Order: sequence, then structure tokens, then C-alpha cells
Amino acid sequence: MIRAALDTSGTAIGLPEVTGAETPDDRSWFADHPDRRFRARIGNRGTWFIRRRAQGGGPDVYLRSFSRTQRLPVDDDAALAPAWYAAAYPDWPAEKAQKWGRKALKKARRP
Repeated sequence: MIRAALDTSGTAIGLPEVTGAETPDDRSWFADHPDRRFRARIGNRGTWFIRRRAQGGGPDVYLRSFSRTQRLPVDDDAALAPAWYAAAYPDWPAEKAQKWGRKALKKARRP
């Protein structure tokens, strides 16, 4: 588990840890919203962005990124996909996060 990252100046910054209680919450939320690929929730003095990745016949994988912002974007995949990328890759320009967010949504819709 990654517990630290580098900010844009190369300084290590601490990241909050995902607790065991949050994992089943994300799993049940996605079970209740089977058409969704992204979720956001406030916690640890910031926002967690969660991306669900299907694994074929195996259980889904949940990729989490964290942002210190406490403002939730619109609760739909079109808004959350680029927000997930922006939090996961904070050094990317906004246009790149938007582009990869759109790609992730197109890929998720394929049968």
C-alpha cells in the first residue's frame, strides 16, 4: 500500500490509509450501482476517488486516489473519471486528466 507520494516539488507528502471499514462500503456501494465505474466520498480531510475495474470472472478491483479538496464534483461518471485521474496524477495538466477520463469511460462501456 502506498502511504506517501511526492508533491510537484519532489517533497514527500503523507497519504491517508484506506481502512478495512471503507473497503466493504465501496464494494457494497458499487453493488448497489452496477452501472457506475467511479465514486467519490469525503474522508480523511479530503476526497477519495474510487475507480472500479472489472476483472472478468474474478472480483472487481477498486483503485483509490486521494485529493486534499473536500468539494465533491457532480456525482456521475463523466465528472468523476477526470477527477480520479487528476487526483491519481496531480502533476498532469487538466486537459490530460480529461482525456484519460473520457478514454476510461469509453473502455468501460465495451462489452
